[in-house]
Amino acid sequence: TTQSTLRELAIGTKFMVLVYNASNQLVAEREYTYAPYNPNQDNQLKYENLIKGETYTFVAYSINSKERLPSINNKQRFLEATLPTVSTELLYYKEKITVGNGLNYLNVRLKHQFSEVRTTIEIDQTGTLAGSVLLDMTSPLVTPSYQSADFQINNGQKKYNTRISSGTALPVIIPSNGIKTITSEPVFVISDGTNSTFEIPSIRINQFTKSMRISNFVLTPGVRYNLKLEIGCPCLADAIPSGVLDVATHNSGNPKV
Repeated sequence: TTQSTLRELAIGTKFMVLVYNASNQLVAEREYTYAPYNPNQDNQLKYENLIKGETYTFVAYSINSKERLPSINNKQRFLEATLPTVSTELLYYKEKITVGNGLNYLNVRLKHQFSEVRTTIEIDQTGTLAGSVLLDMTSPLVTPSYQSADFQINNGQKKYNTRISSGTALPVIIPSNGIKTITSEPVFVISDGTNSTFEIPSIRINQFTKSMRISNFVLTPGVRYNLKLEIGCPCLADAIPSGVLDVATHNSGNPKV
């Protein structure tokens, strides 16, 4: 399933605002550290070179962190400005605004540019399956995924760099005594929006160890996914035959039970 949710930034998160004029030249920029609104604190973009009646393109970006923001290459020229080799979360906003009289408000809503995936594995407990336990599992893998992407500031397009051959792992930790339901931590996946594959190389339920693979679904960049898998195990104990087992031989010579 997918979710669309508006969330407040964590206090201390850094984000950058840049302003470009109609000639696509940078005319203003300012880095912010997010904090709850305080009427006694100056949160205004005071740039005297913004002209009333002129239309500007406002761009904001963040890596959803308190850490230092990545630098933009060629930031002076809007059509060439690029965030190179982004390998973390990336949030982005762009809007054209005509400057009016008095105080002008900028309503920044940053949108994720990469996919977020959380996986839940639930072992079916209905009927004869009651008591089934997940005992061991390697971390699920999502492919294709990439180590980083170059991000164009003017249109949000991405150039993907270095595909991860094994895919991006969604780490899970199985208790030593097993578990019936487990959920991975959310992981950001740099996916190109083409057909994806979800794979668990090895999963052990009761005494059975198998692999599983789900193909031909799409991870759309900027979308949060909750992938829930319900798995049924056919039986809880080894079948032990009793009595006499008759085998009849047919004309073909192949035995049939």
